[in-house]
Amino acid sequence: MDAPTLGKTLRDATRPDHRRLDHHPLLAPLVRHDLDLTAYANALAALHAAQSRAEAIIAQALATHCPDYPFTPRLADLEADLADLGRRPLGLAIAPLAPAAGPAALMGQLYVLEGSLLGAQVIAYQIARTLPQAPHRYFTVRDVEHRWSRFTQFAVYLCPPLEQEQAMAAALAMFRFFREHLDDCQARLG
Repeated sequence: MDAPTLGKTLRDATRPDHRRLDHHPLLAPLVRHDLDLTAYANALAALHAAQSRAEAIIAQALATHCPDYPFTPRLADLEADLADLGRRPLGLAIAPLAPAAGPAALMGQLYVLEGSLLGAQVIAYQIARTLPQAPHRYFTVRDVEHRWSRFTQFAVYLCPPLEQEQAMAAALAMFRFFREHLDDCQARLG
């Protein structure tokens, strides 16, 4: 399966879950012209635990299944932004996401995190316009197109057509994990 076909398959399979996550009440304000500092800080505080867990299990799976993949964690940038805002992260209070069972599942999980870089560009632009003094290292990502291209090349190599169901299931589980965590955070924030 070539990269465009695999990417389209994952995109189509995850579209509803991706949309629900993008429109989550804690994340939707990030692209609005009336974004305020409290809503921004709440979003970052809520994203922290899910990002931390996702990066940890991906790093663990990469060490086992694909040590050559050049994954770039973003958690340190998120933590620096929270520190600059004087906010503490909200902890994880739901069942943690399970590590990938194999290379195809790993590619499904990576699809979510690496794909989030594309949306991060839009969010970084909006934050710079709406809250120019706010830190936004977490959303400011360099070489997004190169990183996405690199991911699709690895995904095709590590996710043969017969295993794409595993990739889709893992991507859906990752989206669900983030959404359930954000739902829990929203309830705690009131």
